[in-house]
Amino acid sequence: METNGFLLTFTGSLLNSKDILNSSRYIKSKADLSKKTKWFVLGVTEEQENNLFNKLSTDSLQNNSFSFNELGVYISNPDTSNNKYKAFYKKRLDYLPIQNSLKLATTAQSVGVTYEMTKNPNNKLTLNNTYRKLVINDTSLSKQKEDNSLLSRLEYSFRLFKGAISSNTYYEIGSGMEVKKEFSFIEVTQGQGVYSWTDYNSNGVKELNEFEIAAFQDQANYIRIFTPTNQYIKTYTNQFNEVLNLSPAINWSAKKGIKKFLSRFSNMATYRIDHKNTDNDEFRAYSPFGSSISDSALISVNSAFRNDLYFNKSSSKFSVDIKYQDNRNKILLVNGFDQRTNVAKGINIKWGISRKFTLTLKQNLGEKSSSSEYFSSKNYKLYYYESEPVFSYQPGVSFRLNLNYKYSEKKNLIGSLGERAFLNKAGVETKYNVLSKGSLIFKFDYIKIAYNTPENTSIAYEMLEGLKKGDNSTWSLSYQRNISTNLQLDLSYDGRKSNGSKAVHVGTVQLRAYF
Repeated sequence: METNGFLLTFTGSLLNSKDILNSSRYIKSKADLSKKTKWFVLGVTEEQENNLFNKLSTDSLQNNSFSFNELGVYISNPDTSNNKYKAFYKKRLDYLPIQNSLKLATTAQSVGVTYEMTKNPNNKLTLNNTYRKLVINDTSLSKQKEDNSLLSRLEYSFRLFKGAISSNTYYEIGSGMEVKKEFSFIEVTQGQGVYSWTDYNSNGVKELNEFEIAAFQDQANYIRIFTPTNQYIKTYTNQFNEVLNLSPAINWSAKKGIKKFLSRFSNMATYRIDHKNTDNDEFRAYSPFGSSISDSALISVNSAFRNDLYFNKSSSKFSVDIKYQDNRNKILLVNGFDQRTNVAKGINIKWGISRKFTLTLKQNLGEKSSSSEYFSSKNYKLYYYESEPVFSYQPGVSFRLNLNYKYSEKKNLIGSLGERAFLNKAGVETKYNVLSKGSLIFKFDYIKIAYNTPENTSIAYEMLEGLKKGDNSTWSLSYQRNISTNLQLDLSYDGRKSNGSKAVHVGTVQLRAYF
């Protein structure tokens, strides 16, 4: 509703429900009243939610009931402006149940500013800054601690030279309380989890250090869940995401000489980090760069950096991809830190020998490490090297044949045992397509593994990729059929056989409907 420069918006909902045992009442409303002038908009906001659950037999308020009220004021520029700003203040009261009524549990006050620069579509900037003060009114109702927290967010994107250079940047900093966590593993439907269990010490007890990320889907019968504790640490956080693309072909593909040659190159770099620490030096605390995963002030981190340099990326005759990847993860648990790293370098060379024959060569080397303060059996630092040539024959769109061989070498660089593994894998893959009908894929691999120490360890599971030393084989057959325009049938069969073990056979059937 708008009149004389005043604008009122309101939304609300009411829901009453009852069953044999319980009744509930849900009320929610949100309102905004503003006055628009030539230069700015001044407004007040209100938001409240009331969620009550009652047990009919005793007419008592249940513990999942809650309520909050929030009032705020703001000033902003008119919506017609290309660049927008807004400053606001809010106060929120949260109520929780005690002795059959809702009592004030916490009070929070927030002040902040936002700014958006959108006039130039090739150069966009968004800024958000919020400072929040939390007061605990009743410690028997809230387990939180009083806290002053900061949250600032920046988003920036630009395009130069018609998109030959483009970038997207996201940066967020804040402060707050980090809770220590406990973790456990829960069994789920077979093949629907992430982790597998191996009874390393043969005692029949599912111990926390006996779970690994499953190498095969039929072994993925467990998921890991985290449970928060009542232990907190004051932390400073920052999140940073950057994507940078270089594509000189956009401007130079039609040029000659050195520009024509340079147009064959392209590069994509991505960097993502979610970082929490206890460093009192604000510059170090909020910097997304330069922190070592072993830094004692670093509470948790999840980072990934990848750079791909391409030559003739879209060419079917000859192309090269040089990659570098660095992934790091650290998490704070009740029983100490758990951290993992994986640094990999690789090159992929693709040569189209003719229209029907293609040769691809993949080379990778790197280091993968795991360190746990509580489970020393999971500590390792692996150096690995991989070489994989793939020969492809594709006479047309309906049939393809791949012959591949892969050599892998792995070595544990810490500990006294000097674990080493050598894997030789040779395989064949065929795919047959019928246009608009479906496809049939068959794959078979033979893997010969040499390993110098006992296999019944967490390190061995990682180095042998879930297989056994000696002779191993894996195979799969999948059939996909389009029954109609909106119905698809998938049949798949997977098998494997390791030295000294029985063959494992897994079959699945899926029917998909598209609407």
